[in-house]
Amino acid sequence: MEIIAIFIIGLFLGNFLPAYFSQKGKFAAVKEDIGTITEKVENIKTDNAIILEAIKSKNTLRSLAVEKRLEVHQKAFTSWLNMSRAIHSAEITKKVIECQEFWGENCIYLDPKARDAFVEAYHSASNHSALLDAYRGTGNENGIQEIKDNFQRVMGAGNLILAAMELPPLTESNLEELGVEENA
Repeated sequence: MEIIAIFIIGLFLGNFLPAYFSQKGKFAAVKEDIGTITEKVENIKTDNAIILEAIKSKNTLRSLAVEKRLEVHQKAFTSWLNMSRAIHSAEITKKVIECQEFWGENCIYLDPKARDAFVEAYHSASNHSALLDAYRGTGNENGIQEIKDNFQRVMGAGNLILAAMELPPLTESNLEELGVEENA
């Protein structure tokens, strides 16, 4: 019986224990690998969360900037509209000054083309009555063309402001609805 017990113990020690320790070593290596992989996954999750937060912040700022730009373009259009309605009235100087003040407070939000057209429009509007007075009754063709060109600079700003925000251009019927004159 002793021999059988020794044989079984020898068999156990010779076969089972090496296989047991080999398997135990494999599990320890897998456990270590899982720890490394888990750490890498967590690092990637953290990096992605940081990147996602930065993108959200940037998009929030962009949204606010777009809203502000749309608001300023709307106000520019309103200022231009009020000025263009007053081009042949005593109110023109007041409306031009309002446009200048608006421009000084908001020009950085305007699209470059709209900004330039807006400035050109209020400069032209401020000169319009003087041009009319200078050429009134003279029949001078050059003067008439200068008046028409000046008036077009005033009127052209509306569509450039709309185009800056990718809105459809004004039609003649829109101008009539808004109470804006179509002629110099």
